[in-house]
Amino acid sequence: MGNEKYKKIIDKQSEIYDRKRVEDYFLRTSKVFKKLIPQGKSVIEIGSGTGLYVLDFIKHNRDAIGIDYSQKMVDISKRNAKKEKINCKFILADAEKKLPFKRKFDFALLIGNWEYFEKPVKVLENISQILNKDGKIIISTLNIFSWPLIFFLEITKIKKLSPAFWHFNSIPSRVKRYAKKAGFVIEESFFNYFFIDKVYMLKRKLQ
Repeated sequence: MGNEKYKKIIDKQSEIYDRKRVEDYFLRTSKVFKKLIPQGKSVIEIGSGTGLYVLDFIKHNRDAIGIDYSQKMVDISKRNAKKEKINCKFILADAEKKLPFKRKFDFALLIGNWEYFEKPVKVLENISQILNKDGKIIISTLNIFSWPLIFFLEITKIKKLSPAFWHFNSIPSRVKRYAKKAGFVIEESFFNYFFIDKVYMLKRKLQ
Protein backbone atom coordinates (compact mmCIF):
# COMPACT_ATOMS: atom_id res chain seq x y z
CA MET A 1 0.00 0.00 0.00
CA GLY A 2 2.92 2.25 -0.76
CA ASN A 3 0.92 5.24 -2.00
CA GLU A 4 2.16 8.27 -0.07
CA LYS A 5 -1.05 10.24 -0.65
CA TYR A 6 -3.11 7.62 1.14
CA LYS A 7 -0.53 7.29 3.92
CA LYS A 8 -0.87 11.01 4.64
CA ILE A 9 -4.65 10.58 4.90
CA ILE A 10 -4.24 7.68 7.34
CA ASP A 11 -1.64 9.51 9.42
CA LYS A 12 -3.98 12.48 9.67
CA GLN A 13 -6.89 10.26 10.72
CA SER A 14 -4.92 8.24 13.26
CA GLU A 15 -5.71 10.35 16.33
CA ILE A 16 -9.46 10.47 15.62
CA TYR A 17 -9.83 6.99 14.08
CA ASP A 18 -11.20 5.30 17.19
CA ARG A 19 -13.78 8.00 17.82
CA LYS A 20 -15.10 7.69 14.28
CA ARG A 21 -15.23 3.91 14.02
CA VAL A 22 -15.47 2.28 17.44
CA GLU A 23 -19.06 2.30 18.35
CA ASP A 24 -21.66 0.60 16.20
CA TYR A 25 -19.44 -0.36 13.28
CA PHE A 26 -16.71 -2.03 15.31
CA LEU A 27 -19.07 -3.87 17.65
CA ARG A 28 -21.22 -5.25 14.84
CA THR A 29 -18.45 -6.21 12.45
CA SER A 30 -16.18 -7.73 15.06
CA LYS A 31 -18.94 -10.19 15.95
CA VAL A 32 -19.11 -11.25 12.30
CA PHE A 33 -15.36 -11.79 11.99
CA LYS A 34 -15.21 -13.82 15.21
CA LYS A 35 -17.83 -16.14 13.75
CA LEU A 36 -15.67 -16.64 10.67
CA ILE A 37 -12.46 -17.21 12.65
CA PRO A 38 -12.80 -20.05 15.21
CA GLN A 39 -11.27 -19.82 18.66
CA GLY A 40 -7.69 -21.05 18.83
CA LYS A 41 -6.89 -20.02 15.25
CA SER A 42 -4.16 -17.58 14.29
CA VAL A 43 -4.93 -14.41 12.35
CA ILE A 44 -2.93 -11.55 10.92
CA GLU A 45 -4.79 -8.33 10.26
CA ILE A 46 -3.43 -6.42 7.28
CA GLY A 47 -3.91 -2.71 7.89
CA SER A 48 -4.75 -3.08 11.57
CA GLY A 49 -5.19 0.63 12.21
CA THR A 50 -5.40 1.36 15.93
CA GLY A 51 -5.51 -2.34 16.81
CA LEU A 52 -9.14 -2.64 17.87
CA TYR A 53 -9.86 -5.91 16.07
CA VAL A 54 -6.54 -7.53 17.00
CA LEU A 55 -7.08 -6.76 20.68
CA ASP A 56 -10.66 -8.04 20.51
CA PHE A 57 -9.53 -11.29 18.86
CA ILE A 58 -6.94 -11.88 21.58
CA LYS A 59 -9.53 -11.24 24.28
CA HIS A 60 -11.67 -13.93 22.66
CA ASN A 61 -9.01 -16.63 22.33
CA ARG A 62 -7.59 -15.98 18.88
CA ASP A 63 -3.85 -15.66 18.28
CA ALA A 64 -3.68 -12.29 16.53
CA ILE A 65 -1.02 -9.96 15.14
CA GLY A 66 -1.51 -6.64 13.34
CA ILE A 67 0.49 -4.82 10.69
CA ASP A 68 0.05 -1.34 9.31
CA TYR A 69 2.14 0.84 7.04
CA SER A 70 1.45 3.96 9.09
CA GLN A 71 3.88 4.39 11.97
CA LYS A 72 1.34 6.59 13.75
CA MET A 73 -1.26 3.81 13.61
CA VAL A 74 1.26 1.28 14.92
CA ASP A 75 2.19 3.57 17.81
CA ILE A 76 -1.46 4.07 18.75
CA SER A 77 -2.06 0.29 18.54
CA LYS A 78 0.76 -0.33 20.99
CA ARG A 79 -0.62 2.38 23.27
CA ASN A 80 -4.08 0.76 23.17
CA ALA A 81 -2.58 -2.67 23.93
CA LYS A 82 -0.69 -1.27 26.90
CA LYS A 83 -3.86 0.41 28.17
CA GLU A 84 -5.73 -2.91 27.88
CA LYS A 85 -2.76 -4.78 29.43
CA ILE A 86 -2.66 -7.17 26.47
CA ASN A 87 0.61 -8.56 25.20
CA CYS A 88 0.55 -8.58 21.40
CA LYS A 89 2.54 -7.48 18.37
CA PHE A 90 1.87 -4.58 16.04
CA ILE A 91 4.40 -4.28 13.25
CA LEU A 92 5.19 -1.60 10.70
CA ALA A 93 5.05 -3.22 7.25
CA ASP A 94 3.73 -2.63 3.74
CA ALA A 95 1.65 -5.55 2.46
CA GLU A 96 2.31 -4.52 -1.16
CA LYS A 97 6.05 -4.99 -0.62
CA LYS A 98 6.76 -7.70 1.94
CA LEU A 99 5.28 -9.34 5.01
CA PRO A 100 8.16 -9.95 7.45
CA PHE A 101 7.09 -13.25 9.01
CA LYS A 102 8.54 -16.75 9.03
CA ARG A 103 5.53 -18.23 10.77
CA LYS A 104 2.27 -19.19 9.06
CA PHE A 105 -1.27 -18.02 9.88
CA ASP A 106 -4.69 -19.66 9.61
CA PHE A 107 -6.41 -16.46 8.51
CA ALA A 108 -5.50 -13.11 7.03
CA LEU A 109 -8.00 -10.31 7.53
CA LEU A 110 -8.33 -7.07 5.56
CA ILE A 111 -10.98 -4.67 6.83
CA GLY A 112 -11.79 -1.48 4.96
CA ASN A 113 -8.52 -1.16 3.07
CA TRP A 114 -8.82 -3.47 0.06
CA GLU A 115 -10.14 -0.59 -2.06
CA TYR A 116 -6.95 1.43 -1.49
CA PHE A 117 -4.31 -1.04 -2.69
CA GLU A 118 -2.55 -0.13 -5.93
CA LYS A 119 -1.33 -3.72 -6.34
CA PRO A 120 -4.02 -6.01 -4.91
CA VAL A 121 -2.67 -9.15 -6.60
CA LYS A 122 0.74 -8.55 -5.04
CA VAL A 123 -0.93 -8.19 -1.63
CA LEU A 124 -2.64 -11.57 -2.05
CA GLU A 125 0.57 -13.18 -3.28
CA ASN A 126 2.46 -11.85 -0.25
CA ILE A 127 -0.26 -13.10 2.09
CA SER A 128 -0.10 -16.51 0.40
CA GLN A 129 3.53 -16.82 1.52
CA ILE A 130 2.56 -16.60 5.19
CA LEU A 131 -0.71 -18.52 5.05
CA ASN A 132 -1.13 -22.15 6.06
CA LYS A 133 -1.96 -24.58 3.26
CA ASP A 134 -5.64 -24.55 4.20
CA GLY A 135 -5.56 -20.94 5.39
CA LYS A 136 -8.11 -18.38 4.25
CA ILE A 137 -8.23 -14.68 3.47
CA ILE A 138 -11.15 -12.53 4.60
CA ILE A 139 -11.64 -9.26 2.72
CA SER A 140 -14.19 -6.78 4.02
CA THR A 141 -14.57 -3.90 1.61
CA LEU A 142 -17.14 -1.23 0.81
CA ASN A 143 -20.00 -2.39 -1.37
CA ILE A 144 -19.16 -0.80 -4.72
CA PHE A 145 -22.73 0.49 -5.04
CA SER A 146 -22.28 2.54 -1.88
CA TRP A 147 -19.30 4.36 -3.37
CA PRO A 148 -21.20 7.38 -4.83
CA LEU A 149 -22.80 8.12 -1.45
CA ILE A 150 -19.54 7.63 0.48
CA PHE A 151 -17.67 9.83 -1.97
CA PHE A 152 -20.30 12.57 -1.86
CA LEU A 153 -20.48 12.66 1.94
CA GLU A 154 -16.70 12.69 2.19
CA ILE A 155 -15.85 15.43 -0.29
CA THR A 156 -18.71 17.66 0.89
CA LYS A 157 -17.56 17.09 4.49
CA ILE A 158 -21.11 16.31 5.54
CA LYS A 159 -19.80 13.18 7.23
CA LYS A 160 -16.40 11.53 7.53
CA LEU A 161 -16.89 7.89 6.58
CA SER A 162 -13.94 6.79 4.48
CA PRO A 163 -11.15 8.61 2.62
CA ALA A 164 -12.35 9.75 -0.80
CA PHE A 165 -9.44 7.99 -2.43
CA TRP A 166 -10.19 4.80 -4.29
CA HIS A 167 -8.90 2.20 -6.65
CA PHE A 168 -11.92 0.22 -7.77
CA ASN A 169 -10.74 -3.13 -6.43
CA SER A 170 -14.11 -3.75 -4.81
CA ILE A 171 -15.96 -4.51 -8.04
CA PRO A 172 -16.93 -8.20 -7.58
CA SER A 173 -15.53 -9.29 -10.96
CA ARG A 174 -12.21 -7.68 -10.06
CA VAL A 175 -12.06 -9.38 -6.67
CA LYS A 176 -12.62 -12.70 -8.45
CA ARG A 177 -9.98 -11.93 -11.09
CA TYR A 178 -7.36 -10.73 -8.59
CA ALA A 179 -7.97 -13.78 -6.41
CA LYS A 180 -7.53 -16.13 -9.38
CA LYS A 181 -4.26 -14.48 -10.41
CA ALA A 182 -2.91 -14.98 -6.89
CA GLY A 183 -4.00 -18.63 -6.71
CA PHE A 184 -7.24 -18.21 -4.75
CA VAL A 185 -10.96 -18.61 -5.34
CA ILE A 186 -13.93 -16.99 -3.59
CA GLU A 187 -15.36 -19.58 -1.22
CA GLU A 188 -18.25 -17.39 -0.11
CA SER A 189 -19.34 -13.76 -0.07
CA PHE A 190 -22.05 -11.81 1.71
CA PHE A 191 -23.14 -8.28 2.52
CA ASN A 192 -22.40 -6.89 5.95
CA TYR A 193 -23.21 -3.84 8.06
CA PHE A 194 -26.49 -2.78 6.49
CA PHE A 195 -25.27 -3.72 2.96
CA ILE A 196 -22.55 -1.04 3.11
CA ASP A 197 -19.78 -3.67 3.22
CA LYS A 198 -19.17 -6.81 1.17
CA VAL A 199 -17.21 -9.64 2.74
CA TYR A 200 -15.26 -12.18 0.64
CA MET A 201 -13.76 -15.40 1.99
CA LEU A 202 -10.92 -16.65 -0.21
CA LYS A 203 -9.35 -20.11 -0.19
CA ARG A 204 -6.55 -21.59 -2.27
CA LYS A 205 -7.43 -23.08 -5.64
CA LEU A 206 -7.29 -26.85 -5.79
CA GLN A 207 -4.13 -27.98 -7.55
